[in-house]
Amino acid sequence: MTLLIFANILGLSVIRKLTTFLVVILNGYIWNIILLSIIKKQIFIEEYLWIQIHDFVAEMHIIGDFLALSMSLLVTTITSCIIIYSLDYIKEDPALIRFVSYLFLFLFSMLLMVTAGNYIQFFVGWEYVGLTSYLLINFWFTRNDANRGALKAIIYNRVGDVSFLCAICYIYLLYGTFNFSIVFTIIPTVYNLDNTLENFSNIRAIDIEIVALFLLVAAAAKSAQLFLHSWLVDAMEGPTPVSALLHSATMVTAGIFLILRSNTIFSYSPSIMTTIILLGTLTMLVSSFIALTQNDIKRIVAFSTCSQLGLMMVSAGFGCYIATYFHLITHAFFKSALFLSCGIIIHSLQDEQDIRKMGKLILFAPMIYTGTLICSLSLIGVPMLGGYFSKDLILETLFTTHSQYAAVIFFLGCFGALLTTVYSIRFIYLIFLYKKSFGKNTIKNQNLVQIPPKMLYPFYILIGLSMVSGYILEKIFSNTTILFANNLTMNSTTEIFDSEFEITNVFKAMPLMFTILALIIIGLNLYISNIIYTIKLYYYKIFILSAKKYFFDSFYNKMITKPVLIGAYQIFYKLVDKGFLEYFGPTGIFHRIVAFKNNTDYLHNSYNVTYILLLSYYCTIMLFTLVYFSTYF
Repeated sequence: MTLLIFANILGLSVIRKLTTFLVVILNGYIWNIILLSIIKKQIFIEEYLWIQIHDFVAEMHIIGDFLALSMSLLVTTITSCIIIYSLDYIKEDPALIRFVSYLFLFLFSMLLMVTAGNYIQFFVGWEYVGLTSYLLINFWFTRNDANRGALKAIIYNRVGDVSFLCAICYIYLLYGTFNFSIVFTIIPTVYNLDNTLENFSNIRAIDIEIVALFLLVAAAAKSAQLFLHSWLVDAMEGPTPVSALLHSATMVTAGIFLILRSNTIFSYSPSIMTTIILLGTLTMLVSSFIALTQNDIKRIVAFSTCSQLGLMMVSAGFGCYIATYFHLITHAFFKSALFLSCGIIIHSLQDEQDIRKMGKLILFAPMIYTGTLICSLSLIGVPMLGGYFSKDLILETLFTTHSQYAAVIFFLGCFGALLTTVYSIRFIYLIFLYKKSFGKNTIKNQNLVQIPPKMLYPFYILIGLSMVSGYILEKIFSNTTILFANNLTMNSTTEIFDSEFEITNVFKAMPLMFTILALIIIGLNLYISNIIYTIKLYYYKIFILSAKKYFFDSFYNKMITKPVLIGAYQIFYKLVDKGFLEYFGPTGIFHRIVAFKNNTDYLHNSYNVTYILLLSYYCTIMLFTLVYFSTYF
């Protein structure tokens, strides 16, 4: 808001320098808090009176445990890089200051949510995140696609918001508080891990399952899980920095963060944990299949995000919360860098997003190719990159959880890694290496736009973090006793870093073997025979399903949107608005008064006989009235 007020006074150049300065100061402040917490080896909780209505009291809790501080640092770092990137990406846009203001508001919303110490404050931050995401997606509000994408995002997220609100109300009815520390202290004293009651006869065993189900629906809507995922792809209509911000470490991870923060509730809800595993597995596989046939550069990365969020859900469903959080961090770095690379490519090709019209860009942008390749390899899980440490750790951990679904989900996860390799290599090949793309009706060399160096600096920073984050964080997260001993909620039911001693080398190498298998298939397709074309020929219906995104949008339009619109028109518009309210409301009363006036106009005709008759009529009514009252009173 301050930027908007002083934009015309200070000028654009001063505002850009001030924005960069604020970003640096904010990151330094977050680092200072984290270092002090590490030195003191304790968490801090700040409490302020917020709402007081008779006996109802709600306080504002700002917590500084490891989960909150590390997530704050992650969000601040990535948002800062994106803000600096945006200053040059849309520098010609007259609404640049408004865009940067939205980004700062979004950062505030995320920090409010991740540092919340109770569900009310968490919900306020949650709603602010949804609002600011709508503003960012609809930044170019003159575009119909942007309007549709923003409305779709906020409508889908309303489903999760209503479910989250129901969960909050249910929690208050059960435990009489919204405070995380109190709720997560009461639950282990009430329930056993098999969801049987120990005491508190006024609480039923199914109650915590209902709360967990409401929270799961909220997380699924915000993190774009299957059946509630369609909004994520249409949200690509916003500027590319918005895609990098919303779909890497902030909005889409808010649902995962809700599960991590509320993991005590989910740990005591075994049936909901099974549902999370099933939902995450379906999301991972379906999104990977869809990404194979997409041609829009940003939509491929968007479905890749859906797939990785599904993998995080699977990990959380098995109780591997620390592994889930580990992958959330590493994924945030390489996915935000991948979106920034997409933005650079789109910017340099004058807003072209169809990868079939690209090709041989390695000749003109070798550094962008190198950075995109590193991020894609990290997504695939190539050894020594960030994604390898967290992604393979999740799969290894799943195999050692001794669950009845563990082996099946492990192999499905490996198959998902194979699909990820295929669409990632296709992504790199068609954009940077494919020769035939430079032909008729495609991008020409002279159409390339020079990229400002300041746009590349945040890109290089995120690439570096995606390379080293896995190795560094593995060393940090391995000491879970120090990190999570005094944590309010992060109490994983699975010791993940001991899994390397429980799994054989064959199964440890299985994800890498599936990745190599995908590379062999791609190599055979390129140099020996057109394998993929043959598969398309025999299984073309599956490819049509993938290209049409499994007809989710068509199904929702036919089964939900169209009946709702018809019902709204026939019932609420015609019967209520134009019927009941029109007749008994101000408009109906006005028309009846006018009709009465028109019907009585003929009496005022200036004839004495008419006035005498009217006088006689009124006198007769008054006489009967006086007789009635004199008789009974």
